[in-house]
Amino acid sequence: QDEYVGVISLSSINMSKKTCDVALIVDSSVDRRTLPYISLESMARATEHGFIGLGMNRISAGQHVKLAGWQQRMELLGYKLEGIHEGKFVKGHEIADSVSIACVHQDFLDILHRRGSLWDSLEKMKARISKLPNVSFSNRMKEFFESERNDYYKKVFSL
Repeated sequence: QDEYVGVISLSSINMSKKTCDVALIVDSSVDRRTLPYISLESMARATEHGFIGLGMNRISAGQHVKLAGWQQRMELLGYKLEGIHEGKFVKGHEIADSVSIACVHQDFLDILHRRGSLWDSLEKMKARISKLPNVSFSNRMKEFFESERNDYYKKVFSL
């Protein structure tokens, strides 16, 4: 469309450890019907560049805990939930939990072997998205985190 809708970057590139972070910022005025696909394709292409072009072994990202749907779509690119961080997201006066995700080289290769690329087509990706589980792994872990964590640490802290 010859129109900029956001910025994507690979940063904190560590060539010794072969790791980096990926981040995406998208204009909130972009059409909400196409935004998830534009964003996911951008992440797929940046991830491929990180692994193929830069030779990374691991690419990490983080986001607001309420973006469970986005995190679940990122799983289609090989990103897995790694942690829930209490109060880590800070924007202005908002403080919220965040999640960390990462894609490792072997998972990237597994998907590449099956598809040929992370983003093989819009139609195929839409079909995959429609088949994702109703409850994301992120939400399942957040429920466990909230239900079990407080009780566990209450007992530990009272020792």
